[in-house]
Amino acid sequence: MLYYIDNYQKALTYIDKRKYKLALKEIDSIIEDFSHFSEIYYNRGICYYYLKKYNEAIKDFSIALISNQNDQEYLFARSMSFCAMYKYDKALFDLLHIIKLNKNNIDAILLTGHIYLDLENYQEALKYFTQVIDNQKYTQLSLRKVAYCYLKMGCIKTALTFFERLFANNPNDSESKFYIQIIKNFFNK
Repeated sequence: MLYYIDNYQKALTYIDKRKYKLALKEIDSIIEDFSHFSEIYYNRGICYYYLKKYNEAIKDFSIALISNQNDQEYLFARSMSFCAMYKYDKALFDLLHIIKLNKNNIDAILLTGHIYLDLENYQEALKYFTQVIDNQKYTQLSLRKVAYCYLKMGCIKTALTFFERLFANNPNDSESKFYIQIIKNFFNK
């Protein structure tokens, strides 16, 4: 039994050190005897994800979810793997499930907004990015995404307002300054 605990602890240490191939080796040496342990599949999925083996990651996250179908961490990890493969419909399915479980899950809300942005569905993207504007940790990021959505939708004055707000929050923000200058020069003629 101690052998298994040692190997699993080694695997977790390797994951922390971002040595995913070594972590996989340790996990693979014990997984058959612990196939009922969902976390071992989750951690192996993490290794596969960072090694860009997304199909394997999705498979392991899905196995982990069998006994923990509402585990937000497992769902989010699987959604990230789906995103890496541009399977946005499946990623959105997991993300919307997370948001249904926890309407304050900022990571799920932001990733959902990013997917809609990639899909050029700016109205839906705005719906998610505006939910996190007041979160201090993500204010700048969400303001930028909101400004960009409005710009892509042709709502120039609204986009300008958000870029100006970004610039007011951070006067060293060269990207916002660039957009402000472009908008003012191009649309105020």
